[in-house]
Amino acid sequence: MINLQETLTKEHIRAYGSKWPNKTILDYLNEAVANRPEKTAIIDKKSR
Repeated sequence: MINLQETLTKEHIRAYGSKWPNKTILDYLNEAVANRPEKTAIIDKKSR
């Protein structure tokens, strides 16, 4: 088994945590759907 070292230290979080919003891809999707409910949000290879 590979021993993975933690790279997200408290120092990294303090230094870079404010650089990116605390959002997931689902948060962005929900915002897009709320802002433009009449538009298609996601498609797959077969449906469009």
